[in-house]
Amino acid sequence: MNNKYKIQLVFPEGGSKLSSSGVLPPVGIISLATYLRSKRPNLEIQLFDGEVTAQDGIIASLNGNIVGISITGANYHNALEIAKEAKRRGAKVILGGSHATVKHRQILEKQTEIDAVVRADGETALYEFLEANITGNHEKLRAVRNLSYRDADDSIRVNPTLRKCEESDLNDIPAPDYSLLGGLLEQYSQNFQNHSYRKEGYTRFVSLESQKGCAKTERESEKKGRCSFCARIDKGLRRLNPQEFWSRVRQLYDPDGKTMVWDVSDSFSGAISEKDDWLKQVAEGNQSDLEGKVSFKIFGRADEMDEKSIKYLKQIGVYEVFIGFESGDQKKLDAINKGSTLEDNLKAVENLKKYGIQTYVSLVYALPGEDSQSLERTYQHTKELIERGKIAGIGARVLFPLAWSVDHQRLLRKLRESEKADLAEEIKNCDYYDAGDLQRLWIEHMTNTDMSEIIKYHKKIMNLAESYGININDEQRLCLS
Repeated sequence: MNNKYKIQLVFPEGGSKLSSSGVLPPVGIISLATYLRSKRPNLEIQLFDGEVTAQDGIIASLNGNIVGISITGANYHNALEIAKEAKRRGAKVILGGSHATVKHRQILEKQTEIDAVVRADGETALYEFLEANITGNHEKLRAVRNLSYRDADDSIRVNPTLRKCEESDLNDIPAPDYSLLGGLLEQYSQNFQNHSYRKEGYTRFVSLESQKGCAKTERESEKKGRCSFCARIDKGLRRLNPQEFWSRVRQLYDPDGKTMVWDVSDSFSGAISEKDDWLKQVAEGNQSDLEGKVSFKIFGRADEMDEKSIKYLKQIGVYEVFIGFESGDQKKLDAINKGSTLEDNLKAVENLKKYGIQTYVSLVYALPGEDSQSLERTYQHTKELIERGKIAGIGARVLFPLAWSVDHQRLLRKLRESEKADLAEEIKNCDYYDAGDLQRLWIEHMTNTDMSEIIKYHKKIMNLAESYGININDEQRLCLS
C-alpha cells in the first residue's frame, strides 16, 4: 500500500441556506470517511463542507488521488466545477448521492471528467473503487456492486446494484467519527453560537441516521407506497437496533452540557405493522443519566402521532418533530398518496403539544391540481395547526418533481400530451435540468394556479406566522432557483 494515498470527500454548497447550514456537519461524507478509515487505517482523508468552506477554498485545496463528491440537484453545478479542477490536477473523480444515483448514466455520458458514480449505498462501493485504484487492478471494478464507471476504453459500464437482502446491516457500519472533520469542527462550533438551539442552552448540535428507508413504503396497510414527490433510493427499511442507537448517542453527546441530536431518518416514528415495536424498545433503552443532557429533533408523519407513540417519543427525549403536512386540501393530499388526513394533522399537533413537544410545520405548494381554493384551505388549515399546536417554525416550498419520483413521470407525460415531447426527452436524457425551471414547468402544466398566486398565499401565511412570533421562510426560497 502507498501510505501517502489520499482521498478527499466533498459536500458542495447548494444555496439552500437552511438554519442548519454551516452548523450541522454532513453525516453522509463523515460516514463514508469513517468506513474507509476502518478498512485502511493509514489512508489520508480530508473532508470539505461547502457550507463552511467557500467554493474557491475547496478548489484551491484539491490534491487528492481520489476526489469523491456528494451531489444533489441543488449543488450539481458547484460539484462539476470541483470535479473538473480535480480531474485537471490528476485525481480520479467519483460522484455519489441521490442525484447521482438517478442520473448516473447521463452524468458519465455528458461529463468526461467523471470517472465513476456510486448508486445508492456508498460505503462498500467507494471502498472497492479505492482498492482498485490503490492496487492498480482496475479489473476489480467489474465486480463492484452499485458502481457505474468509465472503463479503460472509455465505454460506460453499469454494474448491478445490491439486492435488498445484500445491503449492509446499519449496525455493522461504524458510527460516524466526527473527529475526521479536523479543523472544521471549530468552525461548526463558532457557527453554532448564533443558532436558536444555542440560545436555548444547547452546547452541541449533531446528526444521526438511525434508519434508512421509509416505513410507509413497507407498511402492511392501505397506506403502503411512497408519496408521489418522493425520490428516496433506499430499498426497504433498515434500522440500528436500540442498543446500537443509544451507543451512538453516547459517542456523540456532550457529557458536560446539553446536546441536540437531529436524527435525519425519513420517519423516526414509523412502524411497518402493529407488531413493529422498535420505537418502544428505543424508549425503554434510554437511561436516566442522559435525562436533561440529550434531546432529539426528528422527522415524523402526522398519522404516526398517536398518544402511545408520543409517550415513547417523550421518554426518548424528543424535543421537536418535523412533519410534512403539505396541504390543507384533502384531495390534494390524496393526489400525492400522502396516506394521512387533515384530522390526523390536527390531532398530531394537539398530541405533541400535550406532551410538551414542538412541531415544525412543512408545507408544499403546487400539489397536482392546486388552485386558489386549495391554497385558501392550506392557509386556513395552517392557522388551525398554529392555534392547536406548539409550533416551532414553518417551512414552505413549491413541489420539486425530482427525477425518480412519480411526479417527475407525471410531468413528462403531461409535456408529451402537450406536444412538448422534445422538452420531455431533453429533461429525461440530460444529466441536470435547472431545479427552478423544473418547478415552474410543473406549476404551468400540473396545476391550476401560477407563481404569483402562490406567492400571494404564502405571504398571507407569513403574516399569520409572524403574528404568532413563528419563524417562516420568505417567498425567495419557495423555488430552488
